[in-house]
Amino acid sequence: MVVDRQISVVDAATPEWVNQELFANLLSKEVADFQKIFKFSTKRVDNCKDNYLGVKIEYEGKDGKRRVMGFVLKTATFSSGENFLPYLNNSKLAQENNVNFEILPKFRKLYEEENTPINFAPMVYKFPQPVPEDYILFEDLQYKGYRCIQKSGGLSSKQMEIALKNLAAFHAASVVGAKFDIKSRRTFCNANKETQILADRIFYENLRGYSLKHYEDKIKSLQTQFLENRSFSNQQEFQVLLLGNTNLDNMLFQIDAFGNIKDFVFTNLGSCSYGNPAKDLWYILLSSTNSDVKLNRFEYYVKFYYDQLIGCFKLLKYKGDVQKLSELHYDLLKNNKWAYAAS
Repeated sequence: MVVDRQISVVDAATPEWVNQELFANLLSKEVADFQKIFKFSTKRVDNCKDNYLGVKIEYEGKDGKRRVMGFVLKTATFSSGENFLPYLNNSKLAQENNVNFEILPKFRKLYEEENTPINFAPMVYKFPQPVPEDYILFEDLQYKGYRCIQKSGGLSSKQMEIALKNLAAFHAASVVGAKFDIKSRRTFCNANKETQILADRIFYENLRGYSLKHYEDKIKSLQTQFLENRSFSNQQEFQVLLLGNTNLDNMLFQIDAFGNIKDFVFTNLGSCSYGNPAKDLWYILLSSTNSDVKLNRFEYYVKFYYDQLIGCFKLLKYKGDVQKLSELHYDLLKNNKWAYAAS
């Protein structure tokens, strides 16, 4: 391993322990043709939607060719400030690591065994040596041509179908391959409850800032119902592992020069919870589409999702009970509070 320390552009917010040598050790372990780093740079992304440290590495392979690889590093260090919601607390970080390192590999294996590989999310990594903070480290897929879709137009029909197909595959795998005991289900609920409390506090502060305090009592009543109803889910309902935040900010599409979708992944899996799929459907159909889709194609997409879910159960040779389409419609109506939350 060779480390070139001469070319380094480091954001002032970067912790001292995040350095070129740390990532050189990581690439030596994870990238087969890695030879040396010739440029290392970091940049903090700090806004109301996301807060993390972006790391860009330009390295030379053993064949002499230069390549670029990026990473997204999230720790509690990057979750301070007064204009946005803190991304992580300890339970939330542990939950996201659990999903990425323990649960997703099982989901991927299910589909690989049926010769239908699905990525679901960006690859995650662990540093080969101890570091002073808890963290989660992803590959930054923008360097492989992945990108978010602009909110102004929402998802196209094809993009929505791809997203729903992956959502159904995720839900199906959680029923077939993941065994969630009572303790683990409560862990998912508690981590998300802490985040919801933080979000509520900031939301109420913004209401006062825009002279809308007169709505606060009504909204608090609704938010209280959300927290009560989400606590540990209804055992009588059909249940899956939910992504919990299926909006445009948490979807990445790999699109080629001709506009064809080559791949798709979800990001930010720290909001996963255990419950009825109606929540994820409300979120994705109301927060990721334009008004025409919401008004005219809602039923079509619900049916499309359901058909994909049943198809995944058949692919994975699942023999247990499955939800009927009429039951899914009923659950959407019964859980329509999530339509408010998604809007």
